[in-house]
Amino acid sequence: MNRPKLLRRTLTPEVVLYLDSESKQPRAVSSSFPREDWRPRQATTGGRLPHPGTALVIDGKFFEIRNERPDRARPTMTIYGLAPWEESATIRHAEELNAESCRDAVKRYLENVERLRVGRRLSRIPFLTGLLPADIQLRWEDEYGVSSLSATAISAMPILGASVFTLFVIFAQSRGHDFGDWSPLIRGLANVWPLLLYLISESMARMWAGLSGAAPVGTLLVAGPIVVLRAVRDALRGKPTAPTKTLSEHAFSRVRDTIRPWPGPEADIEVRSRLPKEHWTIDKTGLSYEGNLYLLVDRNELQDEEEPYQFLLQIPEREVLYHHIYELDPAEVQEIYRQERLRDTATWVETVPYLWGQLDHDRQERLAAIYDYKPEKMTLFSILFNVVVAGIAVFQGYSRMRGGILMGGMEFLLGLALLWECGMRFRDWRGGRWRASVLGTPFRGLADQALRWERTGRE
Repeated sequence: MNRPKLLRRTLTPEVVLYLDSESKQPRAVSSSFPREDWRPRQATTGGRLPHPGTALVIDGKFFEIRNERPDRARPTMTIYGLAPWEESATIRHAEELNAESCRDAVKRYLENVERLRVGRRLSRIPFLTGLLPADIQLRWEDEYGVSSLSATAISAMPILGASVFTLFVIFAQSRGHDFGDWSPLIRGLANVWPLLLYLISESMARMWAGLSGAAPVGTLLVAGPIVVLRAVRDALRGKPTAPTKTLSEHAFSRVRDTIRPWPGPEADIEVRSRLPKEHWTIDKTGLSYEGNLYLLVDRNELQDEEEPYQFLLQIPEREVLYHHIYELDPAEVQEIYRQERLRDTATWVETVPYLWGQLDHDRQERLAAIYDYKPEKMTLFSILFNVVVAGIAVFQGYSRMRGGILMGGMEFLLGLALLWECGMRFRDWRGGRWRASVLGTPFRGLADQALRWERTGRE
């Protein structure tokens, strides 16, 4: 029996459709890259009916992927056998098969290959990626699959080890140990011992946050400059979500979009806004307003300082498959602005979560409501950190008192007071309350700045 002759229809260089030479009916489709979204028919098992394969729409007709096999002549190609869709089967999802959809599939495949390549590279340098701000680590985790928590913990280890070793060497030299040619360098490092103490505490907090699964945390020495550079970049670019000369942050809370009828036949109403509304997509976003459902048909950026963004909406005459439907609220621009400010502020708030553990219960709970912050874990860490600081103060103060230095007694008493405070805070922590520390006083203003973007009534 002779095999039927097939005609080739090349949709893209990567995808070829094979047609029966007589009936011109599609018989198979070959692809040079795997189609993860295509499934062949599943055979009958346990008396159950077979599960249909993926439905494809070809020239307006429905076909089912019956089987999948490698191409013997070209091992890099995969052949998907096709058959007309059975009317008794239910179509849950159908994919259009044409040149445009194939080009989109090729594009998605190449983008996925690139993501995997970048992900492999990033996974080799967690000691560097873990130093970055938390929002960058989380974004890379979503895009490339690299673990932000592991990177945070791994990047903290070398800094912790180097800082502890340096502090130990400084202490040894202060006790009379001679390091030869290295002695001048060590004496210079002794002048920055508070920085070393900070790096030790920050690294301990970051390593603990990563290993306990609390949250990814970058180092302030890297995240701080990035935050400053972002602010300068946004100012130079004239970022639309930043306050402008004509509109302060406080005034933005009263801004509303302008909605008015559109005189031309191409639209029914016009929306003018100060912000770009990037979540609105042409021909896919529906907007409900005053009992009518509109379709976004066009968007433009105009030379208007007050309301530079224009959106044209129309009541569609045909049936439309909307990807998203939103309520058209003139005050939505205020919420978009607030969310943008929250994302910007989270860059530094979530980079140093161990600082907020020194604050009172109310501030910590409010921060946790709008940022990725764990008050219970960070309060406990702040208590442990303060115990270390208090222990150093007690030990050093006692040593100075024995040496006849008057200020040593003051340092000794302050260390004891801090230890007593740690005990009280730990007692409250066990009861589910976060007591503020005296060491948290400098951070209250920063926390209040971060809390500017919570909703009235708190989220």
